[in-house]
Amino acid sequence: MQMASLYIQLLQHDLFRLQLPPLQETNHHNSSNKSKDTNEYTLLIALNHGIRLLTNHISQDLSQGSCILLPTQQSYILQTTKEQADVARFTFLAFQVDKSNLLPSCPPLMLGLPYRLALSTIKLALAGEDWFSPSPLQSNKQNRLHEKHTPAHHSKLAVTQARLQLILGLMNQLENVPTPMQNDQAVQRTVSYMEQHYNEDLTVEFLAEMAGMVRW
Repeated sequence: MQMASLYIQLLQHDLFRLQLPPLQETNHHNSSNKSKDTNEYTLLIALNHGIRLLTNHISQDLSQGSCILLPTQQSYILQTTKEQADVARFTFLAFQVDKSNLLPSCPPLMLGLPYRLALSTIKLALAGEDWFSPSPLQSNKQNRLHEKHTPAHHSKLAVTQARLQLILGLMNQLENVPTPMQNDQAVQRTVSYMEQHYNEDLTVEFLAEMAGMVRW
């Protein structure tokens, strides 16, 4: 299935702020949604380095800009190795457009596999979202229930849904990336990335991986 035939229905989106727990205690966020929709998915976007995702007792470190798609029924734990780190989350239904019908479907992406996008690209795709901020959302159920019935809310939801579809499309483009470049080209690409993203939280490990070299 191609992304062009994919239609998504955004259910909710929010922002988590993870904090390093004191005294080695586990600080995490659990998701145990019991949705019966097999075409419901959760997209997690790491907005900082130092984020760890645990699924089925398997741990993987997410770097800044990592986007990972999980079925909503999948329970997971998020931790951070830094003092604090932010994770954006989208929950949505996915359908395949077949003429005038919408058929439950899975996005053409590998579930549980991190796709890395530049943080600047993610911010550009989500530009204008007032929830995309360095501080966590303050949930107010009464206000949210009221907002759900306003035209402005429906309009904003449609815009956010389109932006989510854009991010999924960018992730899908990474599936068609050509074979790895030669070493000198990879190093040059890494240098160019540093020049363009100097204001981001870059690490030696991230740059070494991009250049196809060991850390040393």
